[in-house]
Amino acid sequence: MSITKRKYQITESIIGSVISMALSALFVFIVFDSKEPIQVFGEMGVIVDAIPQSMGIAFMATLIPTIMTRMRISNGDINAIEGRLYFLPNHAFLRSLLMGLIFTILGVTLHFVVFSVLNIESINFEDVLIFKAIYGAILGALVGFTALSHLHWNSN
Repeated sequence: MSITKRKYQITESIIGSVISMALSALFVFIVFDSKEPIQVFGEMGVIVDAIPQSMGIAFMATLIPTIMTRMRISNGDINAIEGRLYFLPNHAFLRSLLMGLIFTILGVTLHFVVFSVLNIESINFEDVLIFKAIYGAILGALVGFTALSHLHWNSN
């Protein structure tokens, strides 16, 4: 991949990371509303919250860069990015949905492993806010980078 394409990919991933971090923090305020302590396990716990957080971030961090990049390619602003993952559909919505499912499974598993290994059953609001913001930023960057690494433009 050329340096120009790599810079584009990194720039888009950083933008996705910042947006995902901000939205993750916002939703911590909405969902947990400064409650103390916040349970890790259970129906209103941090791990269950990882499901919509991971799905939302992964879906949007795939869909928006895919659509925007394809528009830029079709306008001639940038060249196609090589290296399509063949198990991902070319259709933007289906591609985003599959990426969402994959990263949701990985994200929830990561939450479960981290909190189980550290033997944490409850956590204070500020720590949840920091954890979810950092997780959102990393997930947004990782998904965006992955989606753009394997974006295939089909002019048909």
